[in-house]
Amino acid sequence: DFVQSLNMLEAEHDNLRAALASGTTGLHLAFALRVFWSRRGHMSEGSRWLESALAEEPPGMTDRTLRAKTLEWLGTFRRWQGELDTPQPLYEQSLTLFQELGDTEGVAAVLGDIGQLLLERGDYDAASVPLQKCLALRYEIGKPDQIAEALFYLGTLTYMQGHTKQARTLFEESLLLMRASELPDRFQAIAGQDRCECRRRRLHPREDGEIRLGTCEGLARAQGRHAPRDSFGPVHEGDAGPEGFG
Repeated sequence: DFVQSLNMLEAEHDNLRAALASGTTGLHLAFALRVFWSRRGHMSEGSRWLESALAEEPPGMTDRTLRAKTLEWLGTFRRWQGELDTPQPLYEQSLTLFQELGDTEGVAAVLGDIGQLLLERGDYDAASVPLQKCLALRYEIGKPDQIAEALFYLGTLTYMQGHTKQARTLFEESLLLMRASELPDRFQAIAGQDRCECRRRRLHPREDGEIRLGTCEGLARAQGRHAPRDSFGPVHEGDAGPEGFG
């Protein structure tokens, strides 16, 4: 059970800190704990451990895919903490590695991250380029959950640009795909559906004016944790969440 896994890791957090501080676990342990840190609101601490692990393990000694994913997650943690300058070089390093590896899924994920960062900076024109590329690559990959995510962020950009009809279409397409998908992380699926639904209703409200409160925050309160600003984290095939830690 996902929540039980989080609780187990919370109970062992001091031991995990000691293991990380020993410097013998490389990137593997820090990367394995990324979802736990994000779900339980330990993003400042998680950022420090990810940064430390990257610094202690020379690039030539690291699995390149693992390094690319860790750089991406560090950038995302920084972005979730409201930093709008430090994530970009991390994303760019990650993107370069994924491109060198020929990892299309990784490239698409980081392009989405860069687009979201530019969106949060308010640079809408610049954000459009990576978000469009992300969506195109995810259509090529063909995974509905990842297409739904890309549609959601492109819908957010389109909404912020004032194109409400186009935004509504993107959100509705995203919501349909999200409802039809079975993500490994059920919380991500529920939160993603809810954000699409709330945003869609904001554009096209019910006659009675009802807008449902965000499941993301409701689940967060129920699970006794903080909800990150962005319920989607970087998504890659085969990524293990806390239940995969061992």
